[in-house]
Amino acid sequence: MSDEPFVERRRTWNAGLRAHFRELEERWNRAHPRLAVVHLPPTIPGAPPPGLADIGLPEECLKTLETKRPNLLLIGSSTNVTCLLQLFEPSVTHPVVSVRAEQLTLPDASVGTLVLHDANRLSPGQQDQLHRWVDVHPLNRVIATTSEPLFPLVVRNTFSAVLFFRLNVMSLMIEEASPELV
Repeated sequence: MSDEPFVERRRTWNAGLRAHFRELEERWNRAHPRLAVVHLPPTIPGAPPPGLADIGLPEECLKTLETKRPNLLLIGSSTNVTCLLQLFEPSVTHPVVSVRAEQLTLPDASVGTLVLHDANRLSPGQQDQLHRWVDVHPLNRVIATTSEPLFPLVVRNTFSAVLFFRLNVMSLMIEEASPELV
């Protein structure tokens, strides 16, 4: 044994690990910026409902959404996500099956669009189940919703990195429009 006193290294190790995770997240965000920050306009009685063109998406993004129909990750409060899903309704491929992470029951057959609510609440077993389903049904579009960004969960190893990349082909951060934007 050495005569050196025991030194507590846990605090410095944790601080270094947190800094490393922040750096990874920053690098991810630089390399894969969000598709867009969507500003939902407030609902005005008597006014026509807004369309996808009214929420601040650039023209090339709208074209990609309409023609390629990529898997989407929608990040925002459940109220805002619900409003945006209603805007997407005319452009999704039918049949649409909606499932919740708490009671994940995936369809046996192929569907047009699978809407997965609360993806951040998927258990590791459910993540594996969803990943296998996406592999078996590659032509189905998946729209996953979450109230928090998933990348920090990937960094903490509580969300599958492979599934994250499958669900996050395009992502939209949903915010309510501030009064000065209206």
